[in-house]
Amino acid sequence: MKSWIAIGVLVVLLGSVAFGVLMASNALGEKSGLDPDLPIGSQPGQPGNLQPSPSPDPNMVKQKAQIESTSVAIAESYPPQYFLQVKYGLPDGCSRPGGYDVNRSGGTVSVTVYVARPAAKDIVCTMIYRTDSYNIPLGSDFESGKNYNVAVNSQMTSFKAQ
Repeated sequence: MKSWIAIGVLVVLLGSVAFGVLMASNALGEKSGLDPDLPIGSQPGQPGNLQPSPSPDPNMVKQKAQIESTSVAIAESYPPQYFLQVKYGLPDGCSRPGGYDVNRSGGTVSVTVYVARPAAKDIVCTMIYRTDSYNIPLGSDFESGKNYNVAVNSQMTSFKAQ
C-alpha cells in the first residue's frame, strides 16, 4: 500500500515539474510553432488551414516561395475532395509564411505560395533555411477520369480525378 502512495506522489510531482517547465518556456517567449496572430484553423502547416493569405502587414512584403515538393491527396469522400500538399522554403530567420492564392482555369489549377519578409532593407536576419507546409483545399469539382495540371510557383504536378 505504501508503494502505491509513493508512486502516486511521484506522478503528481513529475506532472507539476513538467507543467512548470511548460509555463516557464511560454513566459520566456519560446515559440510553440504556431503564429499567435493567426486563428488555430489558419495556422500554416496545420490541418484545417482554410484561410489563404493573412491580412497584409505594411511592414512586410510578399514574394514567391521556393517550392520543395508538391503532391495531390484525395480524400475518401463523396464527391472526392482534393488537397494540394506543398512543402516550401523559408530562406532566413525573418521570413514567415505569406499565404497562398488558388485560381482554376479549365484543366489547370494555378497556386501561388508566398513568403512574407520585412520590408525594411536594413534588417539583419539569421541565415537559417527552414521549411513549412500548407495543405491547400482544391475543392471537389473535378470530372472523374480527367487529368488535371497543378502549377505551383515554378513547379508542375498533375493528378487524375476519381
